[in-house]
This record gives sequence, C-alpha cells and structure tokens, in this order.
Amino acid sequence: MKKILLPELGEGIDDVEIRDVLVNEGESIEKNQSILILETDKASMEIPSDYSGIISKIHVKSGDNISPTRVEAKLDIEPEIVP
Repeated sequence: MKKILLPELGEGIDDVEIRDVLVNEGESIEKNQSILILETDKASMEIPSDYSGIISKIHVKSGDNISPTRVEAKLDIEPEIVP
C-alpha cells in the first residue's frame, strides 16, 4: 500500500484548503494523474499522484483545511496487479 502525502508547498504556507478531491475510492489512477485541487490565499494548484494503482481509502474531503505535513492528508493506493 502506498500513501500519498501532501508535499511541502513553499515557505510560509502552513495550511491549505482542499477545494476538490478528483478521485473516488475504488478508482484506478495513473501516475501523474491529478488527485486533489488545493487552494491558498494566493493560488490554487493540482496535486498529482506519484503512483499508479487503485484508490483504497481517501482521508480528506473538499473543504478540509490541512497542513502539508499532516498524516491525515493522504490517499492509500493499492498497486494494480497486471497479469
């Protein structure tokens, strides 16, 4: 199981709002696919996945305010098994 944590977003950014979650539990995703849209005072940004796989659990929702290093800000991904 892979966990996606929010990256450091820059100096002085202590928390961000999740504007939108672009994936659903059970959904298959590709590496570099956008999975979240975050919003700060100055900008919105898309956060891509570092992995391909299936979303097993989403720990955040639209409207949540989170800090980039909080563990709750994650998506669990089960790697897809390709025969």
